[in-house]
Amino acid sequence: MEVDIALESLTGQRVDLDTYDIDLDEIELASISEIRRRMLATFAYPSAIATYRPSDFLSSVALASLEHCLYLGMFKDRQAAFEYKPWVELGIGEEGIPTIPWTYVPIEARASLGARIAEWPLVLRPNRTSGGVGIEMVANTAELLDKWFDDQSHVIGVSEFLTDAMPINVGGCVFPTGSVSLHPGSVQLIGIPEATNRRFGFCGNDFAAFATIDRETVKEIDRQTRVVGAWLHRHGYLGAFGVDFLLQDGIPIFTEVNARFQGSTALGATLAASVSHSDILMDHLAANLRLDRGTNLTLEDWLRELDPVAHLVVHNKEAVPVNSIRPTHRRATRVELVPPDTVRVDPGGVLGRLVFNEQITSSGYELEVPLGAQLCLIEPGAEQLQHDSP
Repeated sequence: MEVDIALESLTGQRVDLDTYDIDLDEIELASISEIRRRMLATFAYPSAIATYRPSDFLSSVALASLEHCLYLGMFKDRQAAFEYKPWVELGIGEEGIPTIPWTYVPIEARASLGARIAEWPLVLRPNRTSGGVGIEMVANTAELLDKWFDDQSHVIGVSEFLTDAMPINVGGCVFPTGSVSLHPGSVQLIGIPEATNRRFGFCGNDFAAFATIDRETVKEIDRQTRVVGAWLHRHGYLGAFGVDFLLQDGIPIFTEVNARFQGSTALGATLAASVSHSDILMDHLAANLRLDRGTNLTLEDWLRELDPVAHLVVHNKEAVPVNSIRPTHRRATRVELVPPDTVRVDPGGVLGRLVFNEQITSSGYELEVPLGAQLCLIEPGAEQLQHDSP
């Protein structure tokens, strides 16, 4: 039985996971056919499947393996509803949770929209997006027309840009009874120029920075996340999820639900294990096995127990794939997710993840000085390529 089956090992290519969709690949592709064959062979033995994010590809493999394999999660078509952002945010708004005041503008009105705007900049957001892909900030009508993203609905969300708003993330899990467990909160790293080309691209989480938030505000974030979890349960959701907020003037503003595991999941699980608590992965498995929730920790409880930790996810900022380049930082305690030298990393793909035992941001949008200037990319046998802060 194989214990490690990775598509990038078969293809020699690490894709940009925020844009890649395995369901769009043809099964006739040699790599897709081969990984499917290996998975079916593996799941012919007693096993279980728990996905980072559901896909038709994995749903079909699970259905073909039900005799010996448990599918611990939601099937793709059921989960996809919770990725439709307008439906979710309208529902959460009806629960009394503050939300971003999106206006949903049809493609037919985009040309006249600029003339009606009193204050710039604006934020444009597709109705389905991951990792900040497709979210744009525009400063004038020309940029509005140039960066307009059209999808099958031909409607896009438009909002004012909220200044001085700190991006916050909280993980949670919905259980069959409707109870909700919460997991460590963090300040998200968004659009870090040293680590991504995307203005709102995800670049990591700072669990240490979350500890700087006023405790009454932390309690309110806790309350709102539980309200979101209860809403998810009423609409048939089960398992791990994440909630993003923007914290402006001490008020948490709901931005989106991540109906899946998140970029913070692995480090959050490591933190939970370090203090002997169930992590979000274990809770997800328990929920799908119809087991009871464990200890009901609050966000304040997590803050009291956890050591300061943060991680920075560094992406390939070049316009072409790269090989054998890894991020490094003299204050990082370890580097993770570095691909083998035989794997090329596509533009936007992850070069590696740097872990720090300290706070690395105050705002979520830039690294603490001089952290940014000390981030380097190293190519074996070549000179260090240093990415200084602008």
